[in-house]
Amino acid sequence: MEHLGARLLEFREVCEYLNVSAPTLYRLIKSRQLPAYKVGGKWKFKPEDIEQYLASHSNLAGQGVTEEG
Repeated sequence: MEHLGARLLEFREVCEYLNVSAPTLYRLIKSRQLPAYKVGGKWKFKPEDIEQYLASHSNLAGQGVTEEG
């Protein structure tokens, strides 16, 4: 089970981190491309879910390409 003290990211933080608009982030949530959790009426995100999303949408994802080339 995950540590209950883990910090969840706010909606605004994720928009800034991903450099996307609020409507784009809502679209990612609605399409279930990005896991999100509604807590107290506000969307929250696990940092590891954001990192997984980025890794899966990298130009290196699933291509067997390493950073070295």
